[in-house]
Amino acid sequence: MVRKKGISERAFRVAGALTGLMAAWSPLAYGAEPIASGTSDGPGAIEEIVVTAEKRSESLQTVPMAITAFTNKTLVASGITDFRDYAVQVPNLSFAYAGSIASQSQSIAIRGIYGQNTTGMYLDDTPLPETVDPRVLDIDQIEVLKGPQGTLYGARSMGGTIRLVTNQPESDDVQGYVHATGSGTTHGGANDSVDAAINLPVIKDTLAVRLSGYDDHLSGFYDRFATPGAPVDYGEQKGINASSHNGGSISASLTLLDNALTITPRVIVQHMTEDGHTYADYTAGNLTQYRLFNLDEPGSDQWNLYSLTVKYKTPIGTITSDSSEFIRKSADSEDDSEVVALFFGTPGAPVLFHQTSRDQNFSQELRFASEFSGPLQVTGGAFYQDSGELLGTPVTPDAPYISDIFSSRTDTQITETALFGEATYSITSQLKAIAGIRWFNNNVKFNGNEEGLAVNPASFSDTQHQAGFNPKYGLEYRVNDDDMVYVTAAKGFRTGGVNAYSNTLCAADLAALGLTNATAQSFVSDSVWSYELGIKTSWLDNRLRIDAAVFDIEWTHVQQLVDLPTCGFGITVNGGAARSQGAEMELQAAVTEALRLSMGAGYVDAKIVNSGALNILPDGSPIQQVPKWTYNATADYRFNVSELPAFARIEYAHVGSSISENNSIADPLFRPAYSLTKVRSGVDVKQWEITAFADNVFNAHANLADAQPQAIVLPGRPRFVTNRPRTIGLDFRFKF
Repeated sequence: MVRKKGISERAFRVAGALTGLMAAWSPLAYGAEPIASGTSDGPGAIEEIVVTAEKRSESLQTVPMAITAFTNKTLVASGITDFRDYAVQVPNLSFAYAGSIASQSQSIAIRGIYGQNTTGMYLDDTPLPETVDPRVLDIDQIEVLKGPQGTLYGARSMGGTIRLVTNQPESDDVQGYVHATGSGTTHGGANDSVDAAINLPVIKDTLAVRLSGYDDHLSGFYDRFATPGAPVDYGEQKGINASSHNGGSISASLTLLDNALTITPRVIVQHMTEDGHTYADYTAGNLTQYRLFNLDEPGSDQWNLYSLTVKYKTPIGTITSDSSEFIRKSADSEDDSEVVALFFGTPGAPVLFHQTSRDQNFSQELRFASEFSGPLQVTGGAFYQDSGELLGTPVTPDAPYISDIFSSRTDTQITETALFGEATYSITSQLKAIAGIRWFNNNVKFNGNEEGLAVNPASFSDTQHQAGFNPKYGLEYRVNDDDMVYVTAAKGFRTGGVNAYSNTLCAADLAALGLTNATAQSFVSDSVWSYELGIKTSWLDNRLRIDAAVFDIEWTHVQQLVDLPTCGFGITVNGGAARSQGAEMELQAAVTEALRLSMGAGYVDAKIVNSGALNILPDGSPIQQVPKWTYNATADYRFNVSELPAFARIEYAHVGSSISENNSIADPLFRPAYSLTKVRSGVDVKQWEITAFADNVFNAHANLADAQPQAIVLPGRPRFVTNRPRTIGLDFRFKF
């Protein structure tokens, strides 16, 4: 049994740690004079970063929360274009790909809280599904908020929240950029991309329009050959996983009433198509696939986002309304010819499983952020979201032997209603108290059916309802202008859901777990209580920053994916309790005006502490897909070459080993550690920037996840989601 610590014991421990940390980090503890303000803009100082994590603009160093932030300058310098590029640079952030539709399989873990819908994904103030990977295009900055954000962000931020903040239309100047890249990938071919953005003032100080767009093509690096015994030797099929991405956005900003009222409508479109999966057979470094038939496994993902933000400034604060409609269509396919022949004993015939998904989400938030003159500040409001997902597998034949192997349809509807508020009160000039709460009321409704030879034709439906409160408490102490200590306790949760699987093929696996079809069809909410102690410090006239935090997260009714080894499906079940404890540190140093260094390290020990009635994973088992260690380092150097301003940058990231999500107690699977290195160097002449780069310099083949199949894993042939091999190219950017 897990012993529950009493509030008094926790308070005693936190207070003791807080006192010690304050003493240790105060410059006065070393007999030194207090150093200058951490917001210094003197020569060589680290630039100040303003974030909106608490739904108001604040300096990063004054927010009592662990946040990793990437400015636009960093995004450009690092060549970041998608989630994987920046994810490996965030301590204690890990990710995997767990869904049967490849484009919707991204799952993120922050501080060991892993599983779908544990991390919030926001584009400005618009919530998106965690599986969406917005193109890092025309982005002002990215903010990664660590720890549960249940008060201000709700159910899908149990482990943390990622916010992409876009560049807004400005009505004063015409400005923009054009950016093009050409590269080549080891064992692949040529890649190319182009993107651009322009800001157009229409009426000075009143109306502006901003447009952006991109188009890129990535070569495939997997080759397909006919397996021995194939009916036809179809020769070598090269680059079977090539992909294309394109999209863009248009937004406007209308300012009225002496700048008090701002109206910002926006439309964003993103479209992806791929010829095949980035899956490796047997080992992550195997770039060759052997198949009975020459069947492509195409996929696509298209989403549109329509949003309207209205802000009205009053003498005591700002009222904001955020409305959005998100529509997404995805499709995927999978070659299961050999699996079908093995399980049903039919002669080998081409069998291609298809799966489609349609999502439509409407959300509305209305909130107020105060600008009171006194010690009290508040942020509060109301939130509503109506989400729907229609997941389907059309009739799959094994012609001419089986007319329908398996087909299904699942319709899930989720409505979320919430009221939230968070307040800070300055008890003294140095000590501030924080308190917040969110009342939520969530309803989940689903129905579906399944047909085909692999199952007993059946229909199923169910509903779930949950209401409750997510509180948050904290203290912030300003040791001086440069150093801050904070402590927080916060609760977070996520909603339950439904499983899709073959009830006939999986009957024996369910029985082994003590489950029936009725009890396995759905799973309930899980929740966490997080306790965090952190520091934010600035030294040497803001030429050195060191931020660090320690945390203890107690997780109950853990939603765990369990592999059903006989039938090849995976289902989510509630698996007892877990604990995640760890620490993280981030450092930035302006060594000279030319040389900048940054480093980050995270350690997390996330494990099961109560296996629950199902005993999915025994006590002490690590949480799936969560590495204990993540760390990164970057060096950026500016110099001159024949009077031309030049730069060189090297980045290193390491992700430790972890246990696979598609797991079983009898035959555990592990993901080995991997390290990625990238280098960039070039010249920056007035408006022009030309960069030579190499990504994945040492051609590491990372096992990002054990691929979850649409149907059944072929026994003895596991498939792994992998990263892109070494890619070398040139990057051109023109700013105006």
